[in-house]
Amino acid sequence: MLKLELFTKPDCELCPPFCKTVETVAQKLRLDLQITNIETSPDLFKKYGEKIPCLEINGSLAFKYKIEKRDLLKKLSQI
Repeated sequence: MLKLELFTKPDCELCPPFCKTVETVAQKLRLDLQITNIETSPDLFKKYGEKIPCLEINGSLAFKYKIEKRDLLKKLSQI
């Protein structure tokens, strides 16, 4: 099963549309989605900092900053 992990933080301007796209696709395909606020961990904040929003699929970085529904669906179909 595919595991999606979305990294974000509350004051991120790019995050709301990115999150909405990922959440919509994950719900439609019934995928496991974990949303992680990088501000909850100093290690996560150090690792991701300004590199958000980003989406990892099965632990590998798949998208960063912007995402389109069609691109996410295509990526998921290739895994």
